[in-house]
Amino acid sequence: MEILKLSGVPLDLIKGTKYYPWDPDSSDLIVTTESVAGSNEELIIYFHNYYGRGAGAVQIKFGSEIQYRLGWCPPQSSYTNLPAHLPGTLHKKWRFSYHQHTKNLVIYCNDVFLVTTAPSNELCTRTDIHWTTYWSRTINKIIFRPEDTASRQFCTITKM
Repeated sequence: MEILKLSGVPLDLIKGTKYYPWDPDSSDLIVTTESVAGSNEELIIYFHNYYGRGAGAVQIKFGSEIQYRLGWCPPQSSYTNLPAHLPGTLHKKWRFSYHQHTKNLVIYCNDVFLVTTAPSNELCTRTDIHWTTYWSRTINKIIFRPEDTASRQFCTITKM
């Protein structure tokens, strides 16, 4: 798979076939959507290390409630509702800030803080797939899954 360089301006997505570089230590990931609760669309981003091995994932589901879950953090069927103060606009700008040392993923929507989450033994309870196998890898690229029906554009911005 080809790795495309980001220029700091939003890029239209190629889903399922392109890796995009991301250094979460120095930048946040910005993804735009045009989805509303009840549309059943999903934003699905997989994180990978240099060798293309899974290093985590995040999904946003626009069901009757807008929910999120961490990939490779079983149970895979469980989503968590995002806070009720989620902006109700059609155009949403999601910001994902990840801290590799603490494994904290911070999610914002339209510059409103929503949640800080991290994989843990309490959250990731299945024993046949252990979350540390994936989330301990250093992230340096992402891929938008072909099943992603919500993501429109993305870019990275330098962390403050």
